[in-house]
Amino acid sequence: MRDQFDTMIDRYLDNKVGIGSIFLTKQLSDGLRENLLRLQHDQLLRPAGIGNGAIKDQRIRSDKIYRMDRAHDNIYDIEIPAIGKRPY
Repeated sequence: MRDQFDTMIDRYLDNKVGIGSIFLTKQLSDGLRENLLRLQHDQLLRPAGIGNGAIKDQRIRSDKIYRMDRAHDNIYDIEIPAIGKRPY
C-alpha cells in the first residue's frame, strides 16, 4: 500500500493530480461520485470548519464536507475505511 501512496504522491507533484491504478476500483470511484452528486443535490454537504469545526469562515476555507459513517448504511461510506486494510 505504501508504494501505491508513493506513486500517487509522485504523480501529484509532477502533474497536480495523484492517480493510483489500484487505490480505488472503478466501481467504488463511480459510486463515490454518484453519492457526492446526490449529497450535493440534496444539500447535505456542510461548510468545512477549522479546528474541530468550531470556526466556519469561508474567507479561509470555502470547501464543503460530509462525514462518512457506517451508520448511514451507504456501501460507499463502508468501503472507504476498508481500503487501508487491503493486502496490496
